Amino acid sequence: MAVKTTKSVPLAQFKANTGISALDIFRSKAGNLYACDKNTGDFIGMLADDFSKDKPALVHYMADEETSDTWLFIANGEPKSAEFTL
Repeated sequence: MAVKTTKSVPLAQFKANTGISALDIFRSKAGNLYACDKNTGDFIGMLADDFSKDKPALVHYMADEETSDTWLFIANGEPKSAEFTL
């Protein structure tokens, strides 16, 4: 399976782009964290096992090149800064 990240955006930008005001975080029976739109209850994506609400978050747009499946994954991180621009 060739899985790749197609885009990563800060959580605040994701919310602004999608019109989502807040995410409710739940724990599945298996112990995994996942996010849903607070207003609609729609599933958004899974959170990293080591996710911390006290650190900056990125939303990763994931894709499986073989099946064309896409999904969102939320993990801690910050956008990269360019070394320089040409």
